[in-house]
Amino acid sequence: VNSSANGGGCQFEQDGYHVIEEQNYAQACYMNRNVTNFAFEVTMNIIKGNCGGFNFRDQRQSSAYHFEVCQDGRYRLLLYGPHTASTLLGNTSALIKTGYHQANQLAVIALGSFLILYLNKQRVDTITDTSYSDGFIGLRASAYGGQVEGVYTNAKLWLL
Repeated sequence: VNSSANGGGCQFEQDGYHVIEEQNYAQACYMNRNVTNFAFEVTMNIIKGNCGGFNFRDQRQSSAYHFEVCQDGRYRLLLYGPHTASTLLGNTSALIKTGYHQANQLAVIALGSFLILYLNKQRVDTITDTSYSDGFIGLRASAYGGQVEGVYTNAKLWLL
Protein backbone atom coordinates (compact mmCIF):
# COMPACT_ATOMS: atom_id res chain seq x y z
CA VAL A 1 0.00 0.00 0.00
CA ASN A 2 1.28 3.43 -0.94
CA SER A 3 0.02 5.55 1.99
CA SER A 4 -0.01 9.31 2.52
CA ALA A 5 0.05 11.46 5.62
CA ASN A 6 -3.58 12.43 4.92
CA GLY A 7 -4.85 8.90 5.55
CA GLY A 8 -5.11 7.78 1.98
CA GLY A 9 -3.40 5.18 -0.11
CA CYS A 10 -3.14 3.35 -3.40
CA GLN A 11 -2.82 -0.36 -4.04
CA PHE A 12 -3.31 -3.00 -6.70
CA GLU A 13 -5.91 -5.64 -5.85
CA GLN A 14 -7.46 -8.44 -7.87
CA ASP A 15 -10.27 -6.23 -9.21
CA GLY A 16 -8.11 -3.20 -10.12
CA TYR A 17 -6.12 -0.28 -8.75
CA HIS A 18 -7.69 1.07 -5.54
CA VAL A 19 -7.35 4.73 -4.58
CA ILE A 20 -8.51 5.36 -1.01
CA GLU A 21 -8.93 8.55 1.03
CA GLU A 22 -9.80 8.08 4.71
CA GLN A 23 -10.13 11.74 5.73
CA ASN A 24 -11.62 14.93 4.30
CA TYR A 25 -8.88 15.35 1.69
CA ALA A 26 -8.07 14.05 -1.76
CA GLN A 27 -5.67 11.25 -2.62
CA ALA A 28 -3.93 11.03 -5.99
CA CYS A 29 -1.65 8.27 -7.25
CA TYR A 30 0.55 9.30 -10.15
CA MET A 31 1.93 7.74 -13.29
CA ASN A 32 5.65 8.33 -13.49
CA ARG A 33 5.58 10.30 -16.74
CA ASN A 34 5.20 13.99 -17.55
CA VAL A 35 2.97 14.52 -20.61
CA THR A 36 1.91 17.51 -22.70
CA ASN A 37 -0.56 16.64 -25.48
CA PHE A 38 -2.38 13.36 -24.89
CA ALA A 39 -5.58 11.35 -24.69
CA PHE A 40 -6.23 9.42 -21.47
CA GLU A 41 -9.07 7.12 -20.50
CA VAL A 42 -9.80 4.95 -17.50
CA THR A 43 -12.74 2.96 -16.13
CA MET A 44 -13.73 3.97 -12.59
CA ASN A 45 -15.98 2.33 -10.00
CA ILE A 46 -16.79 4.18 -6.78
CA ILE A 47 -17.27 1.55 -4.08
CA LYS A 48 -17.39 3.89 -1.07
CA GLY A 49 -17.93 7.64 -0.70
CA ASN A 50 -18.71 10.24 -3.31
CA CYS A 51 -16.27 11.13 -6.08
CA GLY A 52 -13.24 10.01 -8.03
CA GLY A 53 -11.51 10.77 -11.27
CA PHE A 54 -8.07 11.88 -12.30
CA ASN A 55 -5.69 14.80 -12.24
CA PHE A 56 -3.85 15.79 -15.38
CA ARG A 57 -1.18 18.30 -16.25
CA ASP A 58 -0.43 18.05 -12.56
CA GLN A 59 2.69 19.90 -11.42
CA ARG A 60 2.56 17.90 -8.14
CA GLN A 61 2.65 21.11 -6.13
CA SER A 62 -1.08 21.90 -5.90
CA SER A 63 -1.31 22.95 -9.56
CA ALA A 64 -3.44 20.73 -11.80
CA TYR A 65 -6.64 20.08 -13.66
CA HIS A 66 -8.92 17.54 -12.03
CA PHE A 67 -11.72 15.72 -13.86
CA GLU A 68 -14.08 14.53 -11.14
CA VAL A 69 -17.10 12.24 -11.49
CA CYS A 70 -19.41 11.49 -8.57
CA GLN A 71 -21.65 8.48 -7.99
CA ASP A 72 -24.67 10.83 -7.72
CA GLY A 73 -24.39 11.86 -11.41
CA ARG A 74 -22.32 15.06 -11.17
CA TYR A 75 -19.06 15.85 -12.95
CA ARG A 76 -16.66 18.78 -12.72
CA LEU A 77 -13.44 20.01 -14.21
CA LEU A 78 -11.54 21.77 -11.45
CA LEU A 79 -8.48 24.00 -11.71
CA TYR A 80 -6.11 23.83 -8.77
CA GLY A 81 -3.43 26.44 -8.18
CA PRO A 82 -1.27 27.21 -5.18
CA HIS A 83 -3.83 27.87 -2.38
CA THR A 84 -6.77 28.12 -4.83
CA ALA A 85 -9.34 25.89 -6.48
CA SER A 86 -12.02 26.83 -8.98
CA THR A 87 -14.59 24.99 -11.05
CA LEU A 88 -14.08 25.47 -14.79
CA LEU A 89 -16.94 23.19 -15.87
CA GLY A 90 -19.60 21.25 -14.02
CA ASN A 91 -22.98 19.69 -14.52
CA THR A 92 -25.01 16.56 -14.01
CA SER A 93 -25.13 14.00 -16.80
CA ALA A 94 -27.46 11.14 -17.62
CA LEU A 95 -24.37 9.45 -19.14
CA ILE A 96 -23.04 8.75 -15.63
CA LYS A 97 -24.07 5.38 -14.20
CA THR A 98 -25.07 6.39 -10.68
CA GLY A 99 -24.66 4.51 -7.42
CA TYR A 100 -21.90 2.31 -6.10
CA HIS A 101 -20.10 -0.40 -8.07
CA GLN A 102 -21.04 1.17 -11.41
CA ALA A 103 -18.38 1.25 -14.14
CA ASN A 104 -17.96 4.68 -15.75
CA GLN A 105 -15.36 5.37 -18.41
CA LEU A 106 -13.74 8.81 -18.05
CA ALA A 107 -11.53 10.35 -20.72
CA VAL A 108 -9.86 13.60 -21.68
CA ILE A 109 -8.10 14.82 -24.80
CA ALA A 110 -5.63 17.61 -24.03
CA LEU A 111 -4.21 19.40 -27.08
CA GLY A 112 -2.51 22.66 -26.22
CA SER A 113 -5.11 24.79 -24.45
CA PHE A 114 -8.02 22.73 -25.83
CA LEU A 115 -9.52 20.20 -23.37
CA ILE A 116 -12.30 17.75 -24.30
CA LEU A 117 -14.04 15.66 -21.62
CA TYR A 118 -15.75 12.32 -22.26
CA LEU A 119 -18.07 10.15 -20.16
CA ASN A 120 -18.80 6.60 -21.28
CA LYS A 121 -17.50 7.29 -24.81
CA GLN A 122 -19.64 10.43 -25.27
CA ARG A 123 -18.25 13.96 -25.37
CA VAL A 124 -19.79 15.97 -22.51
CA ASP A 125 -17.82 19.21 -22.39
CA THR A 126 -15.08 21.26 -24.02
CA ILE A 127 -13.06 24.20 -22.77
CA THR A 128 -10.07 26.28 -23.77
CA ASP A 129 -7.76 27.06 -20.85
CA THR A 130 -4.09 28.06 -20.85
CA SER A 131 -3.33 27.55 -17.14
CA TYR A 132 -1.17 24.40 -17.49
CA SER A 133 0.49 22.90 -20.55
CA ASP A 134 2.10 19.75 -19.15
CA GLY A 135 2.41 17.58 -16.07
CA PHE A 136 1.60 14.22 -14.56
CA ILE A 137 -1.60 12.15 -14.60
CA GLY A 138 -2.87 10.81 -11.29
CA LEU A 139 -5.86 8.66 -10.40
CA ARG A 140 -7.80 10.30 -7.59
CA ALA A 141 -10.29 9.82 -4.77
CA SER A 142 -12.04 12.94 -3.42
CA ALA A 143 -13.45 12.71 0.09
CA TYR A 144 -16.13 15.28 0.85
CA GLY A 145 -17.07 14.64 4.45
CA GLY A 146 -16.14 10.98 4.64
CA GLN A 147 -14.14 8.09 3.29
CA VAL A 148 -13.97 7.36 -0.43
CA GLU A 149 -12.60 4.47 -2.44
CA GLY A 150 -12.43 4.16 -6.20
CA VAL A 151 -11.34 1.17 -8.25
CA TYR A 152 -9.66 1.91 -11.58
CA THR A 153 -9.12 -0.44 -14.53
CA ASN A 154 -8.25 -0.26 -18.23
CA ALA A 155 -6.15 2.92 -18.06
CA LYS A 156 -4.86 3.92 -21.49
CA LEU A 157 -2.62 6.82 -22.52
CA TRP A 158 -1.95 8.04 -26.04
CA LEU A 159 0.65 10.73 -26.71
CA LEU A 160 -0.49 13.18 -29.39
